[in-house]
Amino acid sequence: MTDKGFLIDEICLLNDIKLIRPPFLKNKQQFSREEALLNASIAKTRVHIERSNQRKFTDIKR
Repeated sequence: MTDKGFLIDEICLLNDIKLIRPPFLKNKQQFSREEALLNASIAKTRVHIERSNQRKFTDIKR
């Protein structure tokens, strides 16, 4: 999983890594229904990952 600004598609492809990234708006005013649902799903998952990472780093600092 990566943010929108990290353009590492080729690197992931070469290393057989599945890249999950929120969709870009590009030249559109708003996301399609499918893109909006995908974006929401990725955002929900990101919250859990960031909380888990925070717990791990907090434990390391103790």
